[in-house]
Amino acid sequence: MKRLNKNNYNFTLRLYNKKGKLVSITRTHKIGRLANAIRRANFRITHSKAYLKVNYGKHKDNFGKIVPFINEGEYTTKTDLLQAWRIFIAE
Repeated sequence: MKRLNKNNYNFTLRLYNKKGKLVSITRTHKIGRLANAIRRANFRITHSKAYLKVNYGKHKDNFGKIVPFINEGEYTTKTDLLQAWRIFIAE
């Protein structure tokens, strides 16, 4: 299997307000840009939910098929979001 490279990651961060409406979308390849978007998110006042998706590219699964390899989740606190982000980019 090809080794995962941090330069190939695709990040998507969606922030929702308290009414459930989409407020912000950040799509990037750069870890620093995503870290800045997470740092700017204000869960106490405006944001109630965040959706984070990390796409690692396409890889072969156990059956030999080429499938997208992703991690994703919804978070309601900034600490949960940061912990998930650190786990998703760990090698």
